[in-house]
Amino acid sequence: MPADSSDPARHAVGEVLHGPMHAALDARTVRAVAAVAAIGVSAGRYPKAVPALDANEDAVTGLAGPGGTVVAVADGHLGADAAGAAVEAVARRARRLITGRPVDGRRAVTAVVNEALDAVAEARRVATGRRRDTATALSVVVVAGGTAWTVTFGDTAVVRVRRGRPRVLSRPGPFLADTAATPKARRQRLRPGDHLVVISDGVADHLGREWPAAVARRVAAGATPDGVVDAVLLGAMDGAAGDHLSCAVVRCDPG
Repeated sequence: MPADSSDPARHAVGEVLHGPMHAALDARTVRAVAAVAAIGVSAGRYPKAVPALDANEDAVTGLAGPGGTVVAVADGHLGADAAGAAVEAVARRARRLITGRPVDGRRAVTAVVNEALDAVAEARRVATGRRRDTATALSVVVVAGGTAWTVTFGDTAVVRVRRGRPRVLSRPGPFLADTAATPKARRQRLRPGDHLVVISDGVADHLGREWPAAVARRVAAGATPDGVVDAVLLGAMDGAAGDHLSCAVVRCDPG
């Protein structure tokens, strides 16, 4: 049955990528999210030095609609359970938020993070064995009305690239687990042409010491958000990535 034209959900588009479904080494998967965003994931080029419980423990999502754009990158610890639960929760709540009028970014990022916290707590409750201590790094970005709101747990990172110059917006902190305190949401005004790039620590580690500048170079070379994501992942793989990789990009055109 065709969707009812009055259904607001038909105006939102979204993608979710779960690492365990993209576990092949030396491969990457990239998905465009409308014309304004993209996401991607890879298991890396080489095996991890310390084997993980899952072949790829990262997860990433991106959604775009009339109310705004939401992306999230999660890097799991002790299995993909927490990362997958967090990303699914972000996608579920974000889809409801961005289908109407422009969202209040502060409230929206708080809502999706709270949903992710609840989902990770449940994932830990039902887990067995070593997975009972599953946790995740997580960065969530909500863009609406010319403003970005970001929250970061753990060592994922958010970078704003403006006119070829990078600025790291995130700060490392505790991983997201059932007892994690929620970091304060950070606000960033945007300008036309700004890009927000969200990456897992595997990407940063394998782009090198000057990784923000490496990200900025790939933004400058990418014609589209999915092109930027692909270039960022490939850059990390060419840096001999022995870690799981995930990336999300939002191209901003406020006003």
